[in-house]
Amino acid sequence: MQSVPYSVIGKESVVRWLATHFHYFAWGQAIIATTGSLYFSEVRHFIPCTLCWYQRILMYPLVIVLGVAILLGERRLRYYVLPFTIPGLLIAAYHNLLWYRITEEAGSVCSGGVSCSIRWIEWGGFIGIPLLSLTAFLLITSFVLMYQSEDELEASDVVDDDIVAQPEARMQIDSMS
Repeated sequence: MQSVPYSVIGKESVVRWLATHFHYFAWGQAIIATTGSLYFSEVRHFIPCTLCWYQRILMYPLVIVLGVAILLGERRLRYYVLPFTIPGLLIAAYHNLLWYRITEEAGSVCSGGVSCSIRWIEWGGFIGIPLLSLTAFLLITSFVLMYQSEDELEASDVVDDDIVAQPEARMQIDSMS
């Protein structure tokens, strides 16, 4: 049986480029989320609820943290970013449960000011501010986890080359295609 190459010409370079640039996508998403949040409160005059404030506290610093990490060429940025995004994801998920009325508002969490289930916007009949926040935290988390520095990619290339160079591994690859 003829050996089929495991990658298409050019596909590997695109994947490599994406892997080494995901931190830019994460930073862009943090900027968009922060700008959108400020637009809703400062231009549209929507009053943020308690959960919105917690999400803002976790989102806004990401613009600076990711920006500085990019400027300094920091390879371990996931250690600085995930402590913001994981709690942000959890708070946003709970906020969505309230907004979609899957669970009831706990008096202690959303007791002051605006209700956490208020519907300031409802695009397409189901997209609200809590879903936008959840999406932003999910994207940033995903981008940061998929990001690999050039050093990490080179280290994984050595492992891949060793596997392909071994005849037994090559036979297994051939038998799968």
